[in-house]
Amino acid sequence: METTTFLPRIALFVRDGEILGQIERILRDHYSSLLVISEREKLQEIDSPIIVITDSIQEVALIRDIPPVDGTEILVVARDDDNEMLSAAFDSGATDYLAYPFAEAEVITKTEKYLTPFRDE
Repeated sequence: METTTFLPRIALFVRDGEILGQIERILRDHYSSLLVISEREKLQEIDSPIIVITDSIQEVALIRDIPPVDGTEILVVARDDDNEMLSAAFDSGATDYLAYPFAEAEVITKTEKYLTPFRDE
């Protein structure tokens, strides 16, 4: 299992406790350090881009209204076959999605995709 000393900043706004636990476990197993934010108000205190993972279209819109720091990416949790939710999520400002049920490799691959620019700063 590969770990990194880079401190990823990831906000998790997931209402379903089981899904939240799965995402947190996957991320904590992969990253030796991880700053997890779970209160929307705290996003206003962050002065660098972060990744937001949510299972709520309404949350996507609320986060986009803050507005977050440029470069912040929003990933929504959705079933692959839920085209209506995916369409609404992208219309609300989501960048990408994580397919549920989760494949650990996909969660890490997509997270890494959006963390890479942060490492270059």
